[in-house]
Amino acid sequence: MKILENALSLDLFELCREELSSKLTSNVWRSSTIVLDRSLRQGISGSTLNAHTSLDIKNAIKKEISPHVPECEIDTQYNVWQPNSGISLHSDIGYKFGATIYLNDEWHADAGGWFIWLNSTTGEWNTVFPTKNLMVVNDMQEKHLVTSVSADTPYLRYTLQIWGRE
Repeated sequence: MKILENALSLDLFELCREELSSKLTSNVWRSSTIVLDRSLRQGISGSTLNAHTSLDIKNAIKKEISPHVPECEIDTQYNVWQPNSGISLHSDIGYKFGATIYLNDEWHADAGGWFIWLNSTTGEWNTVFPTKNLMVVNDMQEKHLVTSVSADTPYLRYTLQIWGRE
């Protein structure tokens, strides 16, 4: 697992947040309850919403993250992690890599939404706290999960998800 602080330039980071914000009231969202395999929702009672980024944003993201990920075509989407949402243990099999960039300015430790992975080299479990503009890259198909977001969180958790196609 690779961890990269300040993954996107400030300009692109703000463009992503503006685009996500503009989509929040649009009819473009899909629910994880419908689109994710049941195995990815095991033990998760909430739903994550996702919507594709624009092509311009996708291309800009690809350009900026290219030094840190394998060369390939990518898919990009915004995720809105609602109360009780999360994702069960999985490994992103079928992709060259999976990546998350955190879009919230701040996040509270008690609000859940922690990224946890099993280091394939050491066999140890590791944790990442959702931090503004931090990117987590899984290019070794390591098993990982996101803990459920608290039922009473006062705000939603926003991420940018990126997958490299085989």
